[in-house]
Amino acid sequence: MKIKTILPIIFLSLLSSCLVVKYDQKDTEQEKSELSPRPKVELSEEYIRSSQGDLIAFLPNEWFFIDTKGKANPNIFGIAANPDYSLSFVFYSFGKTPTTMTFAKEGDLIALARHSLEQQLSHSGGIAKLVGDIKSIKIGSKKFAIYKTSTTGGALISTTAVFFSEFGNCYRVSLIPMDILGKSIPSASESDDIFISVLTGINY
Repeated sequence: MKIKTILPIIFLSLLSSCLVVKYDQKDTEQEKSELSPRPKVELSEEYIRSSQGDLIAFLPNEWFFIDTKGKANPNIFGIAANPDYSLSFVFYSFGKTPTTMTFAKEGDLIALARHSLEQQLSHSGGIAKLVGDIKSIKIGSKKFAIYKTSTTGGALISTTAVFFSEFGNCYRVSLIPMDILGKSIPSASESDDIFISVLTGINY
């Protein structure tokens, strides 16, 4: 796994702020859809494995992992970026708590997604808003709950998926737009293609 260490501190600060959510507890619409298991963007051989060994995720071509040792939330086990730092992936493990173990036992992805939103809110102060509704999707045999958030009134939107591994662990993967180097940020459709493609390559 290739790792770059040139990332400025501002990058980690941006990741934290982009994941903040203002969430109002009301029931969200649960739109269910089934997507093709074939990725729309080509994935490389670069991958990350969870510390529990029950998740492997592959990156798009030319993306790279970033060394954040000592600087990131200990639940974050991987951060990756594209070459111009306009998009990043964040891989997060919830750990086994009574709450997450209940979600996993019941297979309740929507409850895990709501828990994820509330967790982000409690850690941040609520400067972002939920965009749209929580949705359930299926890619091949894999199931995810997906939601979107924004700290910019919808100008920049982060996308998050939560899911359970076969070992009952709970995970979160987020794709976050960034403006660190002043490069053009991929369109919403391009970002969605990248996000879904990485989900298709996840093995859990």
